[in-house]
Amino acid sequence: MGLRTALFSRTQPGGVFTFDDLAEHPGNIWFVDASAAGAGNTVGHGQSPDSPFSTLAYAFSSDLMASGDVVYVLPGHTESISAAGTITMDIAGVTVIGLGYGSKRPVLTWTATDATIAISAAAVRLKNILTEVTIDEVVSMFNVTGPWVEFDRVDFRLNTSAEEAIQFILASAAATDLWVHHCRHHQATAAAANASWIDFIGARTIIEDNVFDIELTNSASSKILANGTAAIGLVISRNRIFAISAGAIPISCHASSEGIATDNRVVSTGTLAGKIA
Repeated sequence: MGLRTALFSRTQPGGVFTFDDLAEHPGNIWFVDASAAGAGNTVGHGQSPDSPFSTLAYAFSSDLMASGDVVYVLPGHTESISAAGTITMDIAGVTVIGLGYGSKRPVLTWTATDATIAISAAAVRLKNILTEVTIDEVVSMFNVTGPWVEFDRVDFRLNTSAEEAIQFILASAAATDLWVHHCRHHQATAAAANASWIDFIGARTIIEDNVFDIELTNSASSKILANGTAAIGLVISRNRIFAISAGAIPISCHASSEGIATDNRVVSTGTLAGKIA
């Protein structure tokens, strides 16, 4: 019997010779790093960390990628989100992984109130990315309409006390099987508008193992986790939520939604609304 291994070797055109784990890299490997001397947004870039793409936006808009591809965003990369759909993730099955730890991870910065990252394709995965805003009242940072989207350690940090976001994720009914986990979000000053930090109505949404420390307006219309339309198969589990505001609602689910909410810890002077039956 011949030897079998999950590892295989390959050389990408214009890239580096590698040994890969097929389970981790079923497709091509791409690199993004605006700080690299050899970076550029042309067809000849992206397949080596020495000549990466300059922006994640171009990596998707180039249409060079396909399902199963992995994009590594290198430590020190910064990218501005300045308009609606600045980055449009419309290629199914692509995984975006930020390299580095803490503040040394890639940073995506929202610079306009209507700026968004649009995720319309299925099975897009985002991992280990740091996000922030540098303008007050960013309406909605991520607009998710594709199913099976994953946010893994996609963190939000406060840039200054005068610059806040109103909403982190707006997920439509088509965004079924959304999975948000191991994210840490901190915003110590409330936005002027009522917040709906993560707004989800897609079936089988899972939100687990996150820390949300978000200051809210003193209104029952302000929520951290908001499910306003009935959905089935919801899981809200092991989240740690700090939402200090007398009138705000940390977790709000539609009365006809079905699923499970378990082992969440909430610090708030507000109340919980609705139910998951």
